[in-house]
Amino acid sequence: MIMNEMRVVEIELSQLRGRGDNANVMSKDSFRKLVRNIKRTGRYPAVIVRPRRSEAGVPCSEYEILDGHHRVAALRELNHATVKCEIWNEVDDDEALVLLTTLNRLEGSDDPIRRAGLVEQLVHRFGKAMVVKILPEDQMRVDRLLALCEAAQIGRASCRERV
Repeated sequence: MIMNEMRVVEIELSQLRGRGDNANVMSKDSFRKLVRNIKRTGRYPAVIVRPRRSEAGVPCSEYEILDGHHRVAALRELNHATVKCEIWNEVDDDEALVLLTTLNRLEGSDDPIRRAGLVEQLVHRFGKAMVVKILPEDQMRVDRLLALCEAAQIGRASCRERV
């Protein structure tokens, strides 16, 4: 079954295979938050996979995860049967290794003051305890972001208003 590049489809979790050489790790606390977030929203970015091939090079019914190992683990823990996947055909072993090494590192980074403004908005709406529960940051980091926001205030404009 050949599919167009960049097409998102539902694939049975039982058909997905992770890579043992995946270097991306997540703390237990962050993983728990990922599980809670998926459970609460039902939303997550599509997992990127490529079709697996037999030793003879023949495509089989399994897919190798290139990006999304933690999302798959979270969905398994939540007893989901399927996962949204973006199938990348025509990815050879060399390219798969490059992608595995780079996909988790190619994303942008947060501007600290803007991140602080977003956190301040969330704290204002939901309270600090809920924010610590749902965000990757722990209590100490949330406090630091709030302090940064307070320190960054210019005139009457708060961090929140600058976002």
